[in-house]
Amino acid sequence: MFQAARPVKLPKMMKYIAILVLILEVVLFIVAVRLLGVLATIGLILLTTFFGLWILKQQGMSNLMRQRNVQQNMNPMDIITMSVGMMAGTLLLCPGFITDIIGLLLLIPSVKQKVADYYVRKSMKGFNAAGQSQSYRQQKSSNDSKIIEGEYWKEDDDK
Repeated sequence: MFQAARPVKLPKMMKYIAILVLILEVVLFIVAVRLLGVLATIGLILLTTFFGLWILKQQGMSNLMRQRNVQQNMNPMDIITMSVGMMAGTLLLCPGFITDIIGLLLLIPSVKQKVADYYVRKSMKGFNAAGQSQSYRQQKSSNDSKIIEGEYWKEDDDK
């Protein structure tokens, strides 16, 4: 019988990082308004938003065409790399200079590949070669006392 997966718990540090990023974004908005003016700052934000929309459209169309052209299953690494490109476009959509910088960095192919490699290493941690997770192996070993594995065969008595 299948058990429901436990909800993913984000590290406590993620809350603090999110709050810090929000505070830094507000500070950078204030600095940009003082340096560039209100209209130039709003224009810059709108420019990166439209650039993010364009990136999402391009990434989405290229992903769709790539999936159509490939008759077999796609390599999981390619799927993750495409997802990082979509994440870059999404970050560019968010109004803010820090998210824009991160989004632009994710568009650089070497950075995109490193992020994808990191994600694969992080997500595959705890899996064995057969693809079983650590929690599955622990659950299976705790139930081993009730299960007896073996083989049997029926022999014909007519021989």
